[in-house]
Amino acid sequence: NCSRLRKCTVMTLARRPRVFLLCLLCALPSFIQAQINKEELHARIADISQRAAWTHKPVLPEEVIERSWSFIGDYSRLKLMAMKLVLGIPVHLAHMGGSISQVFFWTGKTETDVPKDVTWHAIFHKWLELAFTPCGKNNNMSSRDPDVTYGIHTHICPQSNIKLHNLATGGTSSIFGEKCIVQKVNSTSVDMLLLEYTQNSLTDDILFPADAYDAQERKSLERLFRKALKMPSRPAVVMLHSYNNRYIAKFGLIADDWHNLVALHYGNVQVISVRNAVHHLWRKTGGNLTEIPAYMFDGVHLSKLGHYLWADIMISMFKRVALRVMGDLLLEATLPGVAMAPPGPLAGTADGVQLPPALQEYAANWNGMPAPLHPGNEADSDGACLVSDDLQSAAKAVSGGFKWSYDVSRQTGQRKYGFIGNQAGATLELEFDSTVNGVLGSASAEAAQKNRGNQPAGVFSGNAQVLIGYLASYSSIGKARAECSSGCTCEKVTVDAKWDSKMSQTTFFPMVVSPHRNCTIKITVLDTTKERGISRFKVSALVISTRGSMEPSKLGYAMHYNDVAR
Repeated sequence: NCSRLRKCTVMTLARRPRVFLLCLLCALPSFIQAQINKEELHARIADISQRAAWTHKPVLPEEVIERSWSFIGDYSRLKLMAMKLVLGIPVHLAHMGGSISQVFFWTGKTETDVPKDVTWHAIFHKWLELAFTPCGKNNNMSSRDPDVTYGIHTHICPQSNIKLHNLATGGTSSIFGEKCIVQKVNSTSVDMLLLEYTQNSLTDDILFPADAYDAQERKSLERLFRKALKMPSRPAVVMLHSYNNRYIAKFGLIADDWHNLVALHYGNVQVISVRNAVHHLWRKTGGNLTEIPAYMFDGVHLSKLGHYLWADIMISMFKRVALRVMGDLLLEATLPGVAMAPPGPLAGTADGVQLPPALQEYAANWNGMPAPLHPGNEADSDGACLVSDDLQSAAKAVSGGFKWSYDVSRQTGQRKYGFIGNQAGATLELEFDSTVNGVLGSASAEAAQKNRGNQPAGVFSGNAQVLIGYLASYSSIGKARAECSSGCTCEKVTVDAKWDSKMSQTTFFPMVVSPHRNCTIKITVLDTTKERGISRFKVSALVISTRGSMEPSKLGYAMHYNDVAR
């Protein structure tokens, strides 16, 4: 009810910033004119725009960097975040992705290490602090400069009011992010959710383009978008497409393009593509890591130069948005209603043209969220993801060589924990509630199912879908068998964790499980020593859901699952 919010005062900004933002949305023209002193606004913007941060020089020409903005669409959420920064209101960023986005990169060599304070997302965060918070006033520091304070506190000064929450997990894709990570984002305070999951979308999209549209990567990404866009804080959702020198001869029909289809469907997810800025240069040099050392030796993970370039792309994008917002604020303070007039209700005519009833009805009922691109692919809040300590707690019995341990990434030094079985016959028993806290397997559950309305394809009525997260790799990995050993029932599944893709990644295989409060699944390492010289299997996550969201396909992580013996 906007009429109740037209009397907001400047005190609202300090005491109740969320109500203040509602005031901006409801009564922005009159509010800025009446409540924000024009001279104070001029002084604030003058202070910001004259800071050294705005003279940031990118590695590549500015016009090349700006090509990275692939899709803009409705960026009102991003502008709202920029407005908060310009007005000095606290801002919360959250970041999800794979190893390209992790907190630091330790290689064991000083010349190739990338500390916490010079990763691309740290540079972007530091630039925001230098540009908009007291940390940047009379400070000539470059956002690329190493900073001990940032390395310890993730801030360059105590007065910063811009928080960065990094949730990136190496070796994971949007499948893992949607199932296990997005729930950790503070949905009531986050202002921007940055997603970087293109790197770990497997290259099978190139081999099977006809099937890429319906791949699990797309469906999981769509559910991730829907969860993010429905968060109460209405965050800006920005998808960053990373790029590597393995793609130098391939501009189109890679994961960027298939992910873009999902973003285009929603229209208010901004897309930033590194490919757009670097492809011509990469192809000219043939991806020579010596000539342009933007990557580590694997051609995938970024060197310091690569982090500088990725940060330039983010800074360039946000500078453009912030400058637009500052211009709009100044114009609104001078000429109310010109730059930020809220749209009025749709009339029966538009410039004398009679509008069809169907169009008027559509506009009247539009709530900002279209139906899923993939029919029935709704975000589902029922269920749980068990990783780390929660996964350890679910272990009912461990024997024969299974133990809680970790692998260390050769490229990044990151420890990746899970239950690792290093010999044939090793068993791991995981106990969990497959009723999903009573949603399944009871009279009330049956009523809940009816209340869901039309069930999309893939919903297993009365049963749970369990996803076992495991390490898939191209070497030093074997097979395992999973089966229900007590409480619940399910079909046995044998999984081969070896694939042809030259990467190691956490992925999932699905099982349909009957509901039981104490369901136990037993995982047994199979003997592949003669075949591969090793019998090894790693379990790193367990997801329990009330609806099917994954089925075998010939794309990506499930490619080898077609040959599973049940």
